[in-house]
Formats: sequence, structure tokens, C-alpha cells
Amino acid sequence: MVGSALGTDPCLTRTHLEQLSATDLGRGLRGAFGMPSAPMLTARDLRFGPMAVTELRYDGENYGRSQPIPAQDGILVSLQLRASNEHVVWEDGKQLPIVPLGLGMTSVLDLRRAVTAHSMHPFHCVAFALPLAASAESGEASFVDISLNDPVRFGFQDPVIHALATALLPSLAAPGGASRLFVDHVLRALRAHLAQRFGVATARASRGGGLAAWQERRSKEFIEAHLAENISLADLARECSLSVAQFARSFKRSTGMSPYQFVTERRIERARGLLLHTGLSLADVGACSGFADQSHFTKVFRRVVGSTPGHFRASGAPRR
Repeated sequence: MVGSALGTDPCLTRTHLEQLSATDLGRGLRGAFGMPSAPMLTARDLRFGPMAVTELRYDGENYGRSQPIPAQDGILVSLQLRASNEHVVWEDGKQLPIVPLGLGMTSVLDLRRAVTAHSMHPFHCVAFALPLAASAESGEASFVDISLNDPVRFGFQDPVIHALATALLPSLAAPGGASRLFVDHVLRALRAHLAQRFGVATARASRGGGLAAWQERRSKEFIEAHLAENISLADLARECSLSVAQFARSFKRSTGMSPYQFVTERRIERARGLLLHTGLSLADVGACSGFADQSHFTKVFRRVVGSTPGHFRASGAPRR
């Protein structure tokens, strides 16, 4: 983890944490490092609270010592995209072990304690702000017993965190076109992994099987009606009056695939129809099918269908 400076904005105190949105947390992270234009992605699950991720990069020397991060009921997780060897981090004034952070290393800081840091060299990392507690309705683990004395949480290698964080880099490079559904899935997966590693997994009985018939019908109707838009898990869960966690779990039980996989399949099917039966350009076909841009459309279409959209059209049935 590198230096941060969240300042003393009263909206970021423990008292007001429950009112924060994911956007607030993301802006707080960017403000902490003095990087208001840093790319940011957010997700929202009412059972867990706001989740945000931003990519932070500083190419100068001697970043200096940060201001304390106001106490929050959450954790800050960072993945190093550049080695950071000379730095010191404190929690509530207690210095953490000085560990050289190599490329790909992860740190977890407990934001319930005032965090300050000092960094001497350039840094580049992906930083996540995640809530600590999980409600009883979520059916997932919480971080309530995270050990503040565990040195393993500062400067360690974790292939799951590395894979999930790097999976978001293309979306962080173009946040305006990022799939909200994909971002939701990745952030929830990261939180579940961290809860399993650092939290207390509480066994809870499943709350039934898949979606009710009306919920499955409603979710599929919503997907079809908004296929060209940036659908999020929260959108689908709200239509079914479920939490994001409940919806994702029940949807997979009902359909045999995750919401992200289902939406991708429906987008490919729409694209196939448009390619064969309209004269729309490839870029317009991708846009009408809900893909962020033509490059993304081509990549996903090739992976699913086995050929590029252009080749598929050229070798397909005559257009109507």
C-alpha cells in the first residue's frame, strides 16, 4: 500500500458511513491521493454497502506523508502494479511491519483505524474500498473478526486477488463503457474471497432454490428490454425484490448460468440476427446488442461463435 490522504471530510466519518454511496467512496479514494481524474468503477449491493475500485498512479518522487484516513467501517485493498520498496504505513499511530511491496503484491488495511502512510518513490496500484460487515440476509461471510495484528495481510501474494484486480484493468481504462454487470460480479467475487480469507464464514441455510417463476420471467424480460444498455446486477435484483447476492445465486440455480453469462449469450444471439437480417454496420450491430465498442464486440463474438462478426455475416444466410 502506498501513501494516501483522505483528509477530514466529515461525510467520511464513521457516523455518516451508512449514508455513503459507492461513488462517494470512490471519490474519497481519488481525493485521498490527490487524483480527482483517476479512473473509477463502482458497485452497490444494499446487503453489503458500497464498493468501489480506482487505479492510482504517481510517477514523481517523494510522494510524502499522507493525512489520516478518517475511520470507516471498511477495508482498503491494494494490488501493486509497480514495485514500491520505500514506504511506511501506520494504523492508529502503530507502524506496520516495513515490507517491500513487489509487483503483484497485495495489502489489506483496516479502515476502522486511522491510516497514514509515507512513500518515497513512484507508485501504481489498483485500490478497492469494501465494506466490512455482511448482513444476516446476505448469506455470506463478514470481516468482523479480521486480525489487526496479522502481518500476512500486508505485502502478500494472492493469485485470486491478482486475477480479479487485473480483470478490471480494461474496464478502468475505459470506465464509461464498462459493463456494470461484469464490474458487479468481479467486486462481489473479490469481497467473497477476502471474507473467506480474513473473515469469519458463518454457516447459513440456503433461502430456497432458484427464482420464482415470476422472478425468472421478469428478469429475462428486463434483460431483453434493456439488452443494448449497461445492465447491472442491482437493476436485475431490484426487479425481483431480492438482494444482489440472493438474485445472482438464485438466477444461476434457475438457468444454469450466471446473469453475466446469460446476458452475454442473449447479446450474441441478437447480434447474430442483426448480422444476418439487417444491413447495419458492424459497429451499429455491436452497439444495438449492448457491447461497449466494436473491438469488444468482435472479441466476445469470436470467443462464443468461433468467427468474427464480419466472417459470420459473409458466410451466413441472405439478409432480409
